[in-house]
Amino acid sequence: MKKPTLSATGRVLSALQKLTSDKKSEPIAEFSMMSESILSDVKYVLRTGIDTYDSLTGALPFGRIVELYGVDACGKTALAKKAGINAQLKNVYKRIVTLGPDNVKRTTYEKLDPDKIDVCVLYFDNEQTMADDNTLIVDGQEAEFIMARCDTIDTIFKAIEVTTKMVEDTSKDSDREQFILVVIDTIASTSTRQEIDQDLGVQNYSRGAKELRECFRKMSRMINKHNVCLLCLNQVSDSFTQMKKNPNALPDENSFSTFGGRALKFYASQRIFLQKVPKKYRLHPDNKLEDGLLIEVKTVKNRIKKPLRKARMVLLFGDEHGAGGGFNKIYSMLETFIMLDMAKDDAGSVSFRFQAHGITR
Repeated sequence: MKKPTLSATGRVLSALQKLTSDKKSEPIAEFSMMSESILSDVKYVLRTGIDTYDSLTGALPFGRIVELYGVDACGKTALAKKAGINAQLKNVYKRIVTLGPDNVKRTTYEKLDPDKIDVCVLYFDNEQTMADDNTLIVDGQEAEFIMARCDTIDTIFKAIEVTTKMVEDTSKDSDREQFILVVIDTIASTSTRQEIDQDLGVQNYSRGAKELRECFRKMSRMINKHNVCLLCLNQVSDSFTQMKKNPNALPDENSFSTFGGRALKFYASQRIFLQKVPKKYRLHPDNKLEDGLLIEVKTVKNRIKKPLRKARMVLLFGDEHGAGGGFNKIYSMLETFIMLDMAKDDAGSVSFRFQAHGITR
């Protein structure tokens, strides 16, 4: 009986797959047919515990770089701390993409067994947002992060490289799935070594964008190959071009420019824009002071879900340990429904308009 001969495509694929290295320390190449899975697929995500954010963005993907940017006091750090606590609680899900009979892709999430995984959180607090005693309690849970403050960009990425290698060695010894969440708070507050050594008053060009590009180019593949989620917080510069055209309009992501050039924009699989809605958020109309912030979220770039979608989150004020404060799931969901015109707020009484949008069950 004659052996079946491979087609030209099959022969090419077979030859290309021989280029793949199975040694962790060497560069790796991936080749497969489109219907098959390859190493760089997003297999796992970290849920932040904020339903509106997770539903909008698809949660925080492991093996990817995420940029969370916006003006100051719009909830970026609060969201990063919330993500860190949920990573510590091993709120990790397997992402399962299936093709239905109607040829529509559907994504479901299956939580991993917390007893079979380990999660390491490395938090670069370059903006010094933690308490004086470096303690943090979110939703009653005390944080146990590896805290770091680094003056230069290259030191940050060297630390990420060391962390990844150490966790990889631990994975071999323990035979458990390992995950790493790295938070850089913020990219904008980190300098280059040349800028630190430079005398004050000396005119020179900024090397931050160039150094970020080099670091991302080197590290992005290591992040892809391992279960690393790199969450980069970023500030924006005050370039209110759209506000000049319409002073009453709420500025969008195009009204600002971010620090670090185009490197982070290019390498990030998700770019999430946050801004505070200019509205005094009160839980009761008689309250004289604001009870929290109303934050609008927009997915400017998203490689795992549809981009250019919006939602809203409510961040309530609390004491230094977060009692009574933090992101509120119910209020965030209600505000998102109101923004999408699926609910109406009439003097504090919310009525839903699902039937008007064709939702009957």
